Amino acid sequence: MATAAQMLKATTKAPEKVATPEEVEAKYYKEPPSEVHIVMMVALKIVRHCKTNTLPPVTGQLLGLEIGSVLHVTNSFPLPPKVEGDDGADDGWSDKYTAEMLALLGEVNVDTNAIGWYQSTFLGIHLNKFLIDTQFGYQYDTPESVFITYDPLSAGHGSLGLKAYRLGDKFMKLRKDNTFTKEKLAEYNFSFTEIFSEVPVRITNSGLGEGFVASTWQDKSIDDRFEHFDVATGDFVQKNLEILSYCFADYQKEQTNYFNWHRALTKLEQQQQVYIQNRKSSNIAKIEAGEMPLSEDIRDLEVENPSLFRRPTEPSQLETLLVANRINTHCDQVVNYASRLVSKQYALKGLDEAGGI
Repeated sequence: MATAAQMLKATTKAPEKVATPEEVEAKYYKEPPSEVHIVMMVALKIVRHCKTNTLPPVTGQLLGLEIGSVLHVTNSFPLPPKVEGDDGADDGWSDKYTAEMLALLGEVNVDTNAIGWYQSTFLGIHLNKFLIDTQFGYQYDTPESVFITYDPLSAGHGSLGLKAYRLGDKFMKLRKDNTFTKEKLAEYNFSFTEIFSEVPVRITNSGLGEGFVASTWQDKSIDDRFEHFDVATGDFVQKNLEILSYCFADYQKEQTNYFNWHRALTKLEQQQQVYIQNRKSSNIAKIEAGEMPLSEDIRDLEVENPSLFRRPTEPSQLETLLVANRINTHCDQVVNYASRLVSKQYALKGLDEAGGI
């Protein structure tokens, strides 16, 4: 027969272990997609929407599903531009429109899983705080989500123009805490190159699409285009260098703001030291005169003179990181285009020497 102690032990439940935030994050963490596969028709829809609306940038919703480590984009639709000057009457309009579109697409058995968004761009000017905030919201709710950019000017100079990006893991943690101070960036050993991580993009076709492409090879009425063999520099490099000069000006402005904050902080600390030294000298005189000395504790001094001991807010380094990332993007575009241009010129030189031109 079981004793009372054994019965009590058998009926008593062990206290449940409370998971730490790190354990919860690890439980729901998902590996980022290794590739993004875009259906040809969806890619054409994105290209057409972005190419006809370069400035101001336009956005759209990406729909699809994740299979294994591959993110499949099977559909998309454009989002309406925000209406300005309506005193907030347009608040929530985009969300309402998206919900209605998803409901209509669901009725015709189309994928309605939101897996990201796309945006038109012009030589990298999409790298701004709006993009950061939007993608953070998508990636926080749907970890596998991506954002796709299309640059019509870049596409006209021998490249696809479609690129997929995600926010880096380190940046997601920094953005979640919303702390972009020098100390926090040094703690994470964070660099501006870690803001975004590019995901390879592959255009896929259905069987009907493959058949259509094969049929066009035999159609002699379709004129060939030779943009890939264009050796003229055009205005692509010039525009990149022009925007690059603006980026340097913005970077210098951010550095000046940080320098002014640091100078004001140094001046304030010097004033605090003078105030503390005067308090100590005054207390020595009071003790010699037999009077009660005043407090020298920093917390008491902050209450006594809050304006002197209030530390100025350090400016966020987020904009500096974004500007540095834009500078890096423009430099990469100039280098990549120039390298392709040099290769074309050497190829033409070889053909000319061989008598092929």
